[in-house]
Amino acid sequence: MTEAQLNAIRLFMRLNNLVAIDEDTGFSPVTVSAIDALDRAQKRLHALDERRCNGTEDEARYERLCDRCMKRVALLVDSWGCKPYHQTDPRGCALYLAFGDKRTDGDYTIKVAICT
Repeated sequence: MTEAQLNAIRLFMRLNNLVAIDEDTGFSPVTVSAIDALDRAQKRLHALDERRCNGTEDEARYERLCDRCMKRVALLVDSWGCKPYHQTDPRGCALYLAFGDKRTDGDYTIKVAICT
């Protein structure tokens, strides 16, 4: 098993511990395909952030593509009780899910990095 596969399994297990079980189905809404979609979105955002930092990405296009990507992520995690967050520094993970109550300093109590 590769390191990326192990990281995806760890992420899947962590999110399943944080997300409430769907009352209608009795299952967690976190699926392997959802993890794959979040991973693809994180990689897309990270690539956009790198190109923007290097000066090779048009600002208007960057904003449009990031907005589109974040809207898709928001639709995916809407029922999970979390808020997606795009961290634009290309030196780290680009996508986080914030769980819990928002504290007074503007941070959330739990953040999960979507990096596999």
